[in-house]
Amino acid sequence: MIELFEGAIRFNIWFFTINVFLLGIFLFDWYKLYNETGMNLDIWIYTLFLAFIIPFIIMYPFITSDLNILYVGSSGIDAINSGVNEAYTVSALGFCSIFIGKFYFDRFGINKTVNLIFYYPFISTIGLYYKRVALNKNVSWSVSVVYIIILTLFVSFTVNQGFLNDPRSFFMANSQFRPIYNLILSLFSVIFGILSTRILQFNILVDKMLLFPIVIFGFFLGVRAPLIFQCLSFGVLYVIYKRGGYIQLYKMFLFIVIILLIVVCWVLIRNSDVSTDRNSLNPVVIFSYEIFYGNTFSDIRDFSWIIGNWDGIHLWGMSYLSAFLSFIPSALLPFREKWGIGKITVNMLGFDPTVHPGLRPGFFGEIYLNFGIVGVIILGFVWAQVMLKVNDIIKNSIHNNDVVSGNSALIATSFVSYLSNTAGFFGFYVLFISLFILYLFTRLRL
Repeated sequence: MIELFEGAIRFNIWFFTINVFLLGIFLFDWYKLYNETGMNLDIWIYTLFLAFIIPFIIMYPFITSDLNILYVGSSGIDAINSGVNEAYTVSALGFCSIFIGKFYFDRFGINKTVNLIFYYPFISTIGLYYKRVALNKNVSWSVSVVYIIILTLFVSFTVNQGFLNDPRSFFMANSQFRPIYNLILSLFSVIFGILSTRILQFNILVDKMLLFPIVIFGFFLGVRAPLIFQCLSFGVLYVIYKRGGYIQLYKMFLFIVIILLIVVCWVLIRNSDVSTDRNSLNPVVIFSYEIFYGNTFSDIRDFSWIIGNWDGIHLWGMSYLSAFLSFIPSALLPFREKWGIGKITVNMLGFDPTVHPGLRPGFFGEIYLNFGIVGVIILGFVWAQVMLKVNDIIKNSIHNNDVVSGNSALIATSFVSYLSNTAGFFGFYVLFISLFILYLFTRLRL
């Protein structure tokens, strides 16, 4: 291992070399996009950057630094060090399988089997439902108003109960209420997506007025991922649809910095009442620690941590079966209590499952724990095929000024995306059922 800057970064020189090579592949693909189309941002580049370049390529040199002890403890550092080589190898092979899928797609289009199983069933159902709902202002506005009322009641409840700062802890400890909480969280992405799609397509003031309170309430849901991801995606889609997929690099960098600042400030506010060794540090150092050693981009570190505590016995699909049964509350189905990926990772590390929701094992972590390298390669290939298919549809939508059709195709990637981490698979059922119900209302010509 090589250590630099007094142990702030620590890495294997061979893995670091591979990292540079993989980053070069991404940058070449990015340059090729710009050279051929004049775009420097599309859904393919965005998702690769968000799902792999940041948490895997950029974060690798930081994951074995001893500074992680502030977040994982000494036992966590030992486990991370013992599992990092395997976790990195798995992630690198997964990343390569994605570009194998891209190589195939560029020459032959989407694989027929992949299309039949992972794309067509969803573009013809939730894609269609989403399109019809987004085009119907009365249904879109009505469901948004109802959801705003629900959020108002939710925040009022958290204020009265005294856990406004961290409602997730309450619902983790009170499992009988957890399905309601999960439903509210899952609906956030559905309603936000519908309204943001309508704003990009129609630019109507009512849509903006409805989205504003939803964004404000999003800060009080207890988790930052839904709001941050939806706002980030909205910004990216705005650039793609309204700016032809081109944004000046300094604006892109500034946008990323602003998002990071919001995320870190959000974490610090939520943890303001918790006494830690980090409280005495100056703000710049705290910001750096939260970004490079905190839990925001900790996927590869957490995957290493899991591998370091894993007994090597594959799950053979049990966590996926648990996810597919997530429409049944875990309190009613002991199988889900045992085999949910969150519970599995918590139990591996010896945490309290009533308090800790589980670790993020990265894009390829869960599939590897279940099916090994073969599963990793298949998932990477399939995911690339589906995302590239949708990427092409969105590019065509730019020329036709058809935001709704483009975003309807994007929503159809939900199933294959959930396969990378099934902890939130309940959200897929909420997405499917809610859109189907709203679609039925559109048939009534409301």
